[in-house]
This record gives sequence, structure tokens and C-alpha cells, in this order.
Amino acid sequence: MRVTPKPTNLTPEELSQVLDRVDPNGKEFATARICRMLADQHSVETMRLGTVCCVSNVSDRVYNGINPKIADLGMYVTCERPMRAIVNRLGLKSKQMVWSFYKDEAANDAYFDSQDQMVNKLKRDLELMQKNNPFLELPDDEWIAALKKIDVSSMLRPVR
Repeated sequence: MRVTPKPTNLTPEELSQVLDRVDPNGKEFATARICRMLADQHSVETMRLGTVCCVSNVSDRVYNGINPKIADLGMYVTCERPMRAIVNRLGLKSKQMVWSFYKDEAANDAYFDSQDQMVNKLKRDLELMQKNNPFLELPDDEWIAALKKIDVSSMLRPVR
């Protein structure tokens, strides 16, 4: 289960709102170019983002020129380490990250599996197992009590 939000693309309306905040004069500075690119594509490598948008310090533009201006929209841009290291043109593993828009959603939103949803899923799975195996003897009350005692939050990794 992924506890952190998933990268997302922006709708034209969301992009318009972001551009109004980031580049109110409509002059298409570096911050607007970054937003346009990430609105259409997520998980863009640092080198590619910098090259296409003509930006030498992507993180500075993102953290100082974009995120503070769009925080109240419930969105942000950030980087994360890719699943596999990005290989540079010399064939060496680089420390490049991938950049994306994210929507700021709390852990109790429908976007995530909350504790209640997980317990309900376990109950449904148990009912299905009992239905498929009618001769399986499981005392209902013990399983329900056990499910109620499960502290699912202790199984989740904290978001850093």
C-alpha cells in the first residue's frame, strides 16, 4: 500500500489556476514552463525537466517559485527517488530524481485505505472465505472481536 500520494497530471482548469498564481503576467518564465510540462507528464527526470524548461536549478524554482504560490490550491510539486537509478550519458548511475505534481490529500481521504476500510475489507474476505468453505468452522464472534482489536495503524509506515 502506498502511504504517500501518487503523482498526478493536472486538468486544464487546474493548470490555469496554477499558472495564474505562478506567472500572473503570462510571460512564461521558468516556473510556468515547469508547471506546463509537469501538468501533462508526471515523473519527469531532473535533467530532462531542466533541459526542456531551460532551468539550471529545478529545485530552487519549484520550492521558491511554485510551491509557496500554489499551496492553498491543495497541490505541490516535489521530487522522489525513482524505482531504479537513472543512468547518465556516461553509463553511470546518477542521483537524479523524478518530478511531479501531487494533490495534497490527507490520509483519511478516499484516496487512501483508511483503518476502517481495511477492517471492512478483512470482514468481507472472511465472509467470502466462510461462504466458499461452508464446512470451515470459525466462531464468528471471535473473528469479529479479533478484527475490532487489530491496530492497523501500527502496520503502516509513517510518512516522512
